[in-house]
Amino acid sequence: MNGNYMEGSANTNRNSDNYNGLDASAYIAKGIAKSSIISATAFEVPFAVTTETAQEAFQSVLAGAGAFPRDTVDRRIVEEVRKGIACYGGSTIGAGKGIIDRPSDVGGYPEYQTYDTIIDMDQDGMDDLWELEHKLDPLNPDDRNLKLSSGYTVLEAYLNSLVGEDIPFDTNEYRYYDFIVAKDGSGDFESLSAAIDALPEGAGRRLIYVKKGVYEEKVYIGSHSVALDKVISIVGEHRDSVIISWNDYNGKEIYYYGSSSLTKAGTPQSATMTINAPDFYMENVTVQNTYTSAQAVAVYNVGDRQTFRNCRFKGFQDTQYLKKGRRSFYYNCQIEGGTDFICAGGTAYYYQCVIKSLKGGHYITAPEDITHSVRLSTGKDLYYGFIFKDCLLEAEEGVPVGSVYLGRPWQRTSGAVFLQCRLGEHINPAAWSSWSGDNHLSSSFAEYQNLNAAGTDLADVSGRADWSMQLSDKDYYDYLGLNKIFTMESQSAYNPLPLVMTPAAVENLKLSNNLLSWSAVENAAAYAVFLNSDLIGFSDTTLYADMVFRSEAKNYTVRALGAQGQLGLPAGQSDTTTVTLLDSLLNPVAPEEPDALIHPDFTGGIYLQNGVLSFAAPTSYWIHSLEGQLIKTQQNVREAALFSLKRGVYILTTKDALNRVGRLKFCW
Repeated sequence: MNGNYMEGSANTNRNSDNYNGLDASAYIAKGIAKSSIISATAFEVPFAVTTETAQEAFQSVLAGAGAFPRDTVDRRIVEEVRKGIACYGGSTIGAGKGIIDRPSDVGGYPEYQTYDTIIDMDQDGMDDLWELEHKLDPLNPDDRNLKLSSGYTVLEAYLNSLVGEDIPFDTNEYRYYDFIVAKDGSGDFESLSAAIDALPEGAGRRLIYVKKGVYEEKVYIGSHSVALDKVISIVGEHRDSVIISWNDYNGKEIYYYGSSSLTKAGTPQSATMTINAPDFYMENVTVQNTYTSAQAVAVYNVGDRQTFRNCRFKGFQDTQYLKKGRRSFYYNCQIEGGTDFICAGGTAYYYQCVIKSLKGGHYITAPEDITHSVRLSTGKDLYYGFIFKDCLLEAEEGVPVGSVYLGRPWQRTSGAVFLQCRLGEHINPAAWSSWSGDNHLSSSFAEYQNLNAAGTDLADVSGRADWSMQLSDKDYYDYLGLNKIFTMESQSAYNPLPLVMTPAAVENLKLSNNLLSWSAVENAAAYAVFLNSDLIGFSDTTLYADMVFRSEAKNYTVRALGAQGQLGLPAGQSDTTTVTLLDSLLNPVAPEEPDALIHPDFTGGIYLQNGVLSFAAPTSYWIHSLEGQLIKTQQNVREAALFSLKRGVYILTTKDALNRVGRLKFCW
C-alpha cells in the first residue's frame, strides 16, 4: 500500500503511511493479525498494469462519473468535487460536506425548462427534420427499422445522435461513374452531350453511365477536324435500350459543332456520333442514323485507339466512317447497313461481330487508301484496312441470294480481309466488286478459310473474283495477328483486349432487411446495385444499404464494374474468355510440325459420321484450332466424339501404332 492520498490535516498520519489507513477490524475480531493481510511483494498479473498518481486517478474517475449528457445538477456536482467547494452536508449520516442523503439536502429537485418539442408525424421516435436530412420518409414509421451497414437500425442511429455518439449513416453517395445520363431526369444530365461537355480535358479517363432511353441528339466528342484531350468510357445499361439517334445526311444544311451559321454537311459531318478523342471505350450502346436516302453516318471514328464492345451501329449508306491512320477494335458488336456501310480509311479489326446487310444495298465495305501494307508470299501487297475475324455475315429478310458483295475499292491502295467468317447466302459468289477504273487491281481483297452460314463447311470460293486472294496458312500466321496489324499502323501501344474483358457475375447475393451483401468479384473496381432493373446506387465494398423504404416488390441485382467502367455479367451468367485466350486467338501461332516419321498423306481409315470420328485401328489424335490451341486429344482410341467442339474448321493430327503421323483440316 503506497501512494494513496486523502485530503485534510486529519489524514496526515494515513498519508505518511497508507498502512495506518487500513481498517482491518473485521479480520482482527477473528484473530487474524493486521500485518498478515498485507503482501510484502506485488501480485503478478498476466497483463500490463497502468498506474496513476492519486491526482491522476482522481481526475480520470471524475471524468466518467455521472450521467451523460450531464445536466445542470451533474455539472455542478462534478465541479464542486473537483474544486472541493461543496457547501451542502448530509442530513442522516453526518455533516460531511458533499454527501447527499436526500434531495432536500441540495434544495430539492430542480425545475427543468421546456425545450422546443420535435415534430414526429409518423410517431416512429425520430425527429422529422432529422429524417429529411438523412433522406428518410417522415411519414413512414417503418423506415426506423432499416439497417445500416454497421448493423445498427436507423432508430438506434438517431438515438445515439442525441447524445453525441454518432453512428456512421449510409448515405450511398459513393459514385463510381463521373456522370450518370438519364432521359427521365434521375441522373446528372438528361443528354449524353451535356455529360461529355462537362468532362474536363487532360484529366485522365472519365466514366459515363447511360440509363435506358432513346436519346435524340447529335453527339460530338470533338469534330471532323478538332480533337479533344478527353479519355472517355461510355457504358450503357443495355445495348437495345440505350439508343443515340439522329438523322443528318450528306448535303443537309446543319449547324455543325457549335457553329452559329448553317453549313452544308459532308458525309463525315452527317454523323450521329463523332469521336475525335484517343483511347475511347464504349459498350452496350446503339448509335443510329435514321436517314436512308443519302450518305448518312451513324458513327465517325476519328481518334486513334478506339474500342467498342457489344455496340450496335445502324444506318443504310456509310453507317460507319473511319479516319485514315487510326486504329479501332470491335468485339461482339453489330454493324447494319445497305451500301458501303463500313467505309473510308482507318485500320479496324472486327472480332465475333454480326455484319448485317439491309434490303436495297449491295456492298458491305468500301475502304479507301491505307498507309501501311506487307508483302505476302505471293508477292502481292496486303493493305491493313478492315479486318473481320470469326464474324457472322447475315441479312435481313428479303435480301436476295447472291446480291451483296464483301466490298469494293474506293481508292487505289485499299484493303479488306475476312478471316474464318460465316458467310450467308446473300453473299455473291464473286464476293468482291470493282468500282471505277482499275482500283481493284492495286488494292487487296482477301479471305482465309471462310465458312458457310452454318459454319459446317468451308465456303465455296470457286467463283471468286480472279483479282481477289485466298490467303495461305503462312500469310495468315505471319501477317494477320492483331498485334502485328496494329503495330504496323502505329508504334504507339494499343492493346484493346483488357478493355473488352467483362467482370464476372456477382455470387451469393443476400438481403437482410434492407442490407445487401455479396461475395467479392476478382479484380472488380466497384459494384452497381439495381432494383427491379433500375440502377439505384454504387458500392466500393461488398455491402449496400438501401435507405429508401419501398413498398413494392423488390428484386435486387448487383453487377461488378471493371477498371475502365465495364459492366459485369448479370447473375447466373459466366464467360470463360480471358485476355490470354483472346490473345492466343487473335495472335495465332502456327502449329508445330509433327515429330518422328511424317507421312502427310496418312489419314487412311478415318471417317466422320454423326459427330464422331472413327479410326480403322487404335490411333492417337490431337485436334487444334486454326490458331494452334489444343482443343482435344486422346491416346490409342477407335473413336472421338466431336459434340463438345464449336462449329468451325480444325486441324486433326493423327499417329498410328507404326508412328506414322498425318495431318488434315476438317469442318465441323
